[in-house]
Amino acid sequence: MEVDGILMVGAALVILFGNAYEAVAERFGDWWDDGSEQTAVDEVHQLYLDDEIDEDELEDRLEILVDGRARTIRDLADDEHGIGEEISRNVAREFDTVGEFVAADVEELKAIDDVGQERAERLDRIDPK
Repeated sequence: MEVDGILMVGAALVILFGNAYEAVAERFGDWWDDGSEQTAVDEVHQLYLDDEIDEDELEDRLEILVDGRARTIRDLADDEHGIGEEISRNVAREFDTVGEFVAADVEELKAIDDVGQERAERLDRIDPK
């Protein structure tokens, strides 16, 4: 009889603490995940932590994300239909100034990774005014 009683008490404790653990874990999860979306910087850091990019690529991507000149070029390129974040980052890597980007011709733009004829023509039409 004592073994049965101990087993019942043990089972009750497991259920009790299991439910308490779930409640605490849920509250902690709600606190930890504040509902905000990951920023591009967060995403790049996660790629590095997941060993999807190396340290050099991490530094390159972070530089493009936080550099004001690169951000302006990315924003100009992102405004065009069919030019996404990745391609706009590729474009921003290629030019030292916004003026160089705006002055680039279709052939220069086509030489950038993932920029074909159609995208290059769209990028060539960008007027920063």
